Amino acid sequence: MAELRPGEVIAGYVIERSVGAGGSGTVYVARHPRLPRLAAVKVFGNAGVNADAEAWRRFEREADITARFDHPNIVAVYDTGEDAGRLWISMQYVDGNDADALRGTRPDRALRIASGVASALDYAHGKGVLHRDVKPSNILLSPAEDGRAERALLTDFGIARLRDESTHLTRTGDVAATFAFASPEQVSGAPLDPRTDQYSLACTLFVLLTGHRPYMAKDLAGWVLAHTQIPPLRITQVRPDLPRALDFVFDRALAKNPEYRFGGCADFVDAAWNAMSGPVTADQLPYVSAPRPIPPVDPSRMKTTMRASGFPSGYAPESTPAPTPVPVRVPARGNSRVLAGVLGGAIAILLAGGGFLLAYKLESHGNSAGAPLSAIVQTAATGPPGVSSAPQGLATTAATPAGRIPASYLGEWTGSSDQNSDDYRLTIRQGEVNQVVETSQVFRGGTLVCAFDYRLIDVSAGEITVGNGVTTSGGSNCHPQSTQVLRLVGGQIVRDLDISGHVTYTRVS
Repeated sequence: MAELRPGEVIAGYVIERSVGAGGSGTVYVARHPRLPRLAAVKVFGNAGVNADAEAWRRFEREADITARFDHPNIVAVYDTGEDAGRLWISMQYVDGNDADALRGTRPDRALRIASGVASALDYAHGKGVLHRDVKPSNILLSPAEDGRAERALLTDFGIARLRDESTHLTRTGDVAATFAFASPEQVSGAPLDPRTDQYSLACTLFVLLTGHRPYMAKDLAGWVLAHTQIPPLRITQVRPDLPRALDFVFDRALAKNPEYRFGGCADFVDAAWNAMSGPVTADQLPYVSAPRPIPPVDPSRMKTTMRASGFPSGYAPESTPAPTPVPVRVPARGNSRVLAGVLGGAIAILLAGGGFLLAYKLESHGNSAGAPLSAIVQTAATGPPGVSSAPQGLATTAATPAGRIPASYLGEWTGSSDQNSDDYRLTIRQGEVNQVVETSQVFRGGTLVCAFDYRLIDVSAGEITVGNGVTTSGGSNCHPQSTQVLRLVGGQIVRDLDISGHVTYTRVS
């Protein structure tokens, strides 16, 4: 499809400029045909019509549901249609950036943004709709002007990914970004309820406050493992200037088992505000094991929506709430072929479900696309999350869990560099991925000048990788490496320095 030029008209909208393009179409800023305002118009190509006719029919029904939303923190949908074989949809134009550019912003601004998104999500949940793809890039920021404060608007209830939903998932979907903010239920194929969006909102707020994601992973398998089995970073480990009470709040919102999260998204953000203003302990946080109630759903409308989302035509939703998802145990590293197959299903689940608005009601059972991860992965019972950094609610296998550090690395080591005369000391402790396992110290003239703690990222044959270093001692000249790769060579540990050279460590006897 040829790109529209300024001045060209589609469905009465006069094109002003292009603001973005992807595999499913192009987004333009255009003048409304009758009203004195601009709109964001997304135009889909002819290939999309031919290849994804059924996807478009689903999209029309679901866009109709979204168009009924009337909330100041949700991007409004104005109209949809077809013009000369080109499918289009017009939406509210937000003259601002998205929140993906905000990394480690001021706490008050981050919390105001989260408050707006939480209000939008609770509103959508009250309408029986899950977003399933909450992340910074789906939050648009309308700048402050004329005495009006900055406003966060939640977008992409699937509208921006028509073709991604079916035939072009891996080509056009931002898989890594989606997985980074996905809930344990999403990556496991378990039933979803509003608390899945709360988990993703917590991941998003963590990034806004710190500039870091609460989990680290190198690939999709790592993201699945992180969300289902690994404890998140403590927010005060990344930003020690924030109150420790926030740790308790994020412990609750990022619980592996949704039973232990807050009752609503606004409850989570309110608790974060309270934590910023005064001391909070874990037992003072509101404990609500069930999501907020939702209004009754018209069964005839439900069946239509379910068929549109790919459920069998005879499907009738239950009148009782969906069962609560349980955490999953990821197969051991040796089951790489099984895990690879699982990831294929998980990708389809996230991009078909999160990227495209399956405006299905909260009584639905499971996901509509892809082999559910839970069909292959064993489940495990969980207990309530504590306030320690231990894993929150995942039982591990009786055998040595994947990712643990070989015993040959453990203990205390002293080292020297081929680049300077400093003395280096290294302590390696046993731990799981995302836990602090290494303390690295630098001495100069017998005086400690820098100390760092590092978290485990990966264990592979012959080496371990740590990262997300935090300075625990030293001044502004102490900067941790982004990652460290430790190799065991001839009974010694070798670590490359950032620019050139290396440090060689010998075990302390």
